[in-house]
Amino acid sequence: MLWGMQRKIAGGALWTLTGALLAVSVLGMASIGFLLLIPGLGLLAIAASLKAPGQWTAAVGAGAAFVAVGLINALDSTPQCTAAGTADPPQPGIPQSCQDGGGFFGELLIGLGVAAMLVAVAARLWMSRRPGEPNVANVTT
Repeated sequence: MLWGMQRKIAGGALWTLTGALLAVSVLGMASIGFLLLIPGLGLLAIAASLKAPGQWTAAVGAGAAFVAVGLINALDSTPQCTAAGTADPPQPGIPQSCQDGGGFFGELLIGLGVAAMLVAVAARLWMSRRPGEPNVANVTT
């Protein structure tokens, strides 16, 4: 029975890594995404050929990748300040207007990532309650 639990953990980790790698490759498609797509598809083929359990964790990995990229974008942004006058650089006493440099993109990614993770966990909990499926809470070791 211990081997079955190790298989579930390893399968979940493999699917989580696959989902995260594919999500980062999609987000970075304009630059390095194509290079990450090849190992992501390779991991997908390996996980599918091994019939690894825990496919639902791929959505959790993708959501975690979205949240990580969104947090990096939101925390790494610097405000964009422009002077109201014509002096460049702005002189002391000249009013400036500043806008947040992070924009909406980081917040959108965080929201999408959290939603993907919540939907994946809710779907797994719902699937475990269906007739004919083993209940996660009642598994004995």
